[in-house]
Amino acid sequence: MLLKLPKKTQIQPIQLTDCKTNLPVGTTVQIAGFGPGIAGPNNERIDDKPSDLLCGNMEIEDPKKMVAALKKHRDYYHLHQSWNCAGSSTTDTSPGDSGGGWVYQDKLYGVHAFTGDPLYACSEPAGFMNVCAYKPWIENTIKKRKLCLWCG
Repeated sequence: MLLKLPKKTQIQPIQLTDCKTNLPVGTTVQIAGFGPGIAGPNNERIDDKPSDLLCGNMEIEDPKKMVAALKKHRDYYHLHQSWNCAGSSTTDTSPGDSGGGWVYQDKLYGVHAFTGDPLYACSEPAGFMNVCAYKPWIENTIKKRKLCLWCG
């Protein structure tokens, strides 16, 4: 979903990737979100509500790991969409982080869509929507909205 803000903001928007090259497995990307940020014994997820935006780094993982995790959780819906995945032994995404960016060198490459294991943090890769797979739609939608600003 794209949102049109009701008024101008002082926040500098991040640029989308140019999609000329894919980021290789092992590349470190930045993530951010407002999902729970602590884990209990054995990395069990704890439902907490952070008041600040949490940021971290994750590494791009082989998409085969995500496919295996989705099949394990019988999540066949996400198998047929365009995803990338990232993971870390010390940083994870959580429910509540959806919509957060996957950023590399100040460019947006992905948007957080789902967390790996729902019970244990840092045990399965998180899924990120691949911006490049949807970039033509994004550009077309923005172009149409800009043209419509002159309508009436």
